[in-house]
Amino acid sequence: ESCGALPRLCKLGLQCPVLLTEPVARLGELNCVSLVESVAKQRDVPDTFATVDDIVEIFNKRVTTLKYQQPYLVEAEGLALRVTAHNSGRTLGSAAWVLEVL
Repeated sequence: ESCGALPRLCKLGLQCPVLLTEPVARLGELNCVSLVESVAKQRDVPDTFATVDDIVEIFNKRVTTLKYQQPYLVEAEGLALRVTAHNSGRTLGSAAWVLEVL
């Protein structure tokens, strides 16, 4: 349910699809922006640390949001995988993810 490491992973070259439910995407973006702003106030930020602009770009361009029971097909190198989020009922936006090899 946490996507706080997503900006760092993207800066390190993450290339896979990033699938999140809408609430997790929005709350994750807010949390990441808040973290960057708070760290920037306390100390010099290394170049490897994401900026607010990086975070906004990642969540707007790299993240695909899914509704519950909405299938998403991932295809690579002749293999296919269907990914579906199901409401786990635990917290806002949380999901049990079903991965099906096709």
